Amino acid sequence: MHKHPGKPRHILIVDDEPTLLFFLKQTLQEIEPGFALETATNGEDALDKLTCDHFDLLITDLKMPGISGFRLSEAARLLHPDIKIILMTAHGSSEVLNYTRKIGADGYLTKPFSTLKLHTLAQELFARTEPLKTEIPSISADTFDLSQGAKKNG
Repeated sequence: MHKHPGKPRHILIVDDEPTLLFFLKQTLQEIEPGFALETATNGEDALDKLTCDHFDLLITDLKMPGISGFRLSEAARLLHPDIKIILMTAHGSSEVLNYTRKIGADGYLTKPFSTLKLHTLAQELFARTEPLKTEIPSISADTFDLSQGAKKNG
């Protein structure tokens, strides 16, 4: 559960799929009532929110029209060096992994994923005292050959 009951963790979830965005917000709120959740359907709106407010965690889709999740993550890191960042994508590759490491993302999830997995990753990130800059322990290059529940043979 949330370890700082007086100060909720402020989380911004960004995805251009409104249905997924709504589902993630509702589910995370049910799992962890201690989270203060906000959403944005594009990078521009998310950047406005990041400029006006402090967030503990940014959860963003990578591929969006306008400002991509990569660019949004770079901007978030400049605005708030201590922000935790989880990237979501349906298009995992070693190139994406390398760029994710380059921008210092703290976690990476390949769609589809369970909301419990997202919640667990968020809790792990909040438990850390130092921001992660160069490695993503929950990911290996082999991760991109797997999807939730289906192993790629070959």
